[in-house]
Amino acid sequence: MALDIDPAYPVRVTAGGQNHHPSAVETSRGLLALVYQRDGQVWRTYSLDRGQSWSTSQQLVSGPPAGKDDAAPTVRYNHRGGFALVFSRGDSSDRDIFFEEINEVVTISENLVSARISRSSDAASKGADVVVANPNRIYDPETAGTRWSGVFMPGTRFVLQAGYGGQVATRFVGYMDAVEIDDDTATIHITGRGVFRQLLDQSVGRDLYYSNARATRVAAQLAVEAGIDAEMMQIQDSAVTYSAEVDRERTYMDVISEIADLLGYELIETDEGGMICRAPSTASSASWFYEEDVNMFSRTRSFSDEDVYTRVRVYRREKKKPNGDVAVAAFTVERVVDTEFLTPANKIYWKEVDASVTEAQAGVMADEIARQLAREGNTIQIVSPLNAALEVGDVVSIRRRSIEQSGLYLVEELDDDLALPDDGADTPAFASTITARRVG
Repeated sequence: MALDIDPAYPVRVTAGGQNHHPSAVETSRGLLALVYQRDGQVWRTYSLDRGQSWSTSQQLVSGPPAGKDDAAPTVRYNHRGGFALVFSRGDSSDRDIFFEEINEVVTISENLVSARISRSSDAASKGADVVVANPNRIYDPETAGTRWSGVFMPGTRFVLQAGYGGQVATRFVGYMDAVEIDDDTATIHITGRGVFRQLLDQSVGRDLYYSNARATRVAAQLAVEAGIDAEMMQIQDSAVTYSAEVDRERTYMDVISEIADLLGYELIETDEGGMICRAPSTASSASWFYEEDVNMFSRTRSFSDEDVYTRVRVYRREKKKPNGDVAVAAFTVERVVDTEFLTPANKIYWKEVDASVTEAQAGVMADEIARQLAREGNTIQIVSPLNAALEVGDVVSIRRRSIEQSGLYLVEELDDDLALPDDGADTPAFASTITARRVG
């Protein structure tokens, strides 16, 4: 086999100084990263065009103590989109080997035009939709020397920080799925998924065999292996064991979800990029309270054929004595639930009463049940001030003054708007849109 050298190469990467021991790696996004020893320190440069041009070099590792140097750096690509670095530090009489993981992370905290963070009980990972102002192309990833040059592209890990009143906090940690640069509006539009993306997109890579292994430990080990920070993980303890043959093609999320189902736990992705695996919340008490015209900007109710009764029947069956005589004659009282929100489905709410209830009393009972069903929506959506502590799966108490009704609701979807574009919308900035199902 013959190898041809491109006549456009070699390309000079560095100039001046004592530069030794170069080591290069190509990431999954096509970025070439080069580390090398320069004057006793580890430096880094990168290329976006397969080595034809290189960025300005930067010192990668903090300098060694006086009298020592860093030497012989070597890099390899890691599963987090960055690279693992190994180098030697010491002097002529004593040298040690050091290891570091260099993971490219973009922090978005300035020039934020809009951001929506979405969470749902049906979605395996949180979602982010972010628009950042890009005046004078200060963030342009294709221009060398800009703030995010070389790293602002699909696959890059990013942190979104936002807040108000001087209180800025981390609202999202995840990975970019798509980046769109609009030069006309001088904006960059980023969509991404949270750290659970690592669980969803990666297979375990080898066949695994478990026999009566502690289920919580298996889940923790796999999550860390996939890239979840162990210090950001909370798994409720359990003595339940896990036995399975795991095929190498299965994703980390598939296996961890299987373990969570075995334990009866729910998986929650936190704003800070962590994972919680715990027993689900119950409807016995509310975590948060929302009241119409107090901390609710708006609310809507929805009904569906599957979950809402459209007819009520209160009935009494024939009861027979041991001798065969009929003790009570049967009757049926029917009411139609009268509300504009209901579809014309015919799902019946049945209620059987005993012999002590007369037909007239049953009619009153049927009317009350019909009115109650007409008032209750199986799903409600409210917009409220941003509540960063609220999570999918929490139980909230919602009081609606307009119909004089309160109830407990299980949060199924959350959309947090951290900032809004100047489009004249009435919805306030820093708001949470909460979609919840009635449970009490």
